[in-house]
Amino acid sequence: MDCTSRVSFSNVLPRLVTWMKCGECGHSFTDGYFSEPALEELLRYLHESQVFRLDDAETMRQVTARMVQRVVEQTSITQGKWLDVGFGNASLLLACEEFGFEPVGYDLRQETVDAINKYGYDFLCGEISRDTLYGGYSVISLADVLEHTPYPLDVLRDAHRLLRQGGAIFVSCPNCESFVWRVLTEANANPYWTEVEHYHNFGRKQLFGILEKLGFNSFTYGISDRYRMGMEITAIKN
Repeated sequence: MDCTSRVSFSNVLPRLVTWMKCGECGHSFTDGYFSEPALEELLRYLHESQVFRLDDAETMRQVTARMVQRVVEQTSITQGKWLDVGFGNASLLLACEEFGFEPVGYDLRQETVDAINKYGYDFLCGEISRDTLYGGYSVISLADVLEHTPYPLDVLRDAHRLLRQGGAIFVSCPNCESFVWRVLTEANANPYWTEVEHYHNFGRKQLFGILEKLGFNSFTYGISDRYRMGMEITAIKN
């Protein structure tokens, strides 16, 4: 697929992305991943939704509060440390803090981290694979993270390792098993096939199966308010 029309495209990045499909499980993924220089170039671009802006704080509060409320209602977890991976505009962390959780954030973009930390937070730039100091999280959220990750199983294993027993994982990403996804793909109008930042596409049944093999149960499913064709899955570390 030609990705040159995407706003985050740069001449350092490949013009075409080739999507592959596993003949056994049907999982779709890109043919290869970005080199370090290409990834650095990609991280230089910031979508408006990827950095904290004071003007957007109240609007995003309404959206992310519903996400936190769903996790609380579905898991009965009401306190403890909440780790948000790839926290972007930090609205999910700010909402979980209002609900009484202790917010902890990781993001790959230093500019994103600096934008929120100047308000008194101490969120970190990096990946959760480097987290050896904390652990014991009550909730770990991967909101639109897995599809951006070359090796999503490693991220899910890290999340399982860092959660306390009975803690919850919250995953949000596009649902490639949805009716709308299929219709837009057939019409050659599905924007995710030309999303230069995505490496994988997941569906509800597929993610349920992956999480179960990794040691999660008590799955719940919801439709995301944030992005087109998005889904939200919550599961408990058993």
